[in-house]
Amino acid sequence: MANIAETRVKIILTDAMSRPLKGIQAEANRTTSAVGKLSQSMQSYAAIGAQIAAGAVGFTSVANAFSQMVSAGAKFNMAMETNAIGMSGVLTSMTTLNGKTLEWNQAMSISQGIIKSLNNDALKTAATSEELVDTFRALLGPGLGSGMNIEQIQKLTTVGVNAVKSLGLNGPQLIQELRDLVQGGIRPASSTLATALGLTDADIKAAKTSSEGLYSFLMERLNGFDRAAKETPKTL
Repeated sequence: MANIAETRVKIILTDAMSRPLKGIQAEANRTTSAVGKLSQSMQSYAAIGAQIAAGAVGFTSVANAFSQMVSAGAKFNMAMETNAIGMSGVLTSMTTLNGKTLEWNQAMSISQGIIKSLNNDALKTAATSEELVDTFRALLGPGLGSGMNIEQIQKLTTVGVNAVKSLGLNGPQLIQELRDLVQGGIRPASSTLATALGLTDADIKAAKTSSEGLYSFLMERLNGFDRAAKETPKTL
């Protein structure tokens, strides 16, 4: 009988203790589940954050590229405007229209038309707009002084710049090389194009006083380069 009573007491105690333990176990299970869900949520938030960050980086890259494009365009327009003003200064000083000195607005209109034509030439040759416009502005005064008209100076600029570039020269050398052809000052060490054409200062001086004029003389010598300038874009 004692054993039976003892057994009953143990069973009762066990049952009494199991209910709280089961409650603790259930609470622990709920806590584990909540922690798991929280972990998944944190991972989702991290993924979303990473996507947002990637999007922000992408947007920043696009914004920077757009900003650089706008900045380059603004610089180009400013350079073209500066060149137009420089050309207008030469035109009002050295040219006339109907026997009268050009008005500033007239000179600016002519200059802007020249720049537009040179930009079109740049699309057809290996030279850039900046190279052609900068060189034309530098040659305008010497060219007018040598008896050339604006159209001839433009043609000489386009052919000449492409000729100099075909010899591997760029930058300030474009202006220097062509200025040597128009106003003289040819030196074998620095006048690469003139030397390649076999020209000397005496040839330039004689051409200026000849019946054909300097423009025709130079364009005849540059004839091969003129053809090369037209063919170059076909290879790009």
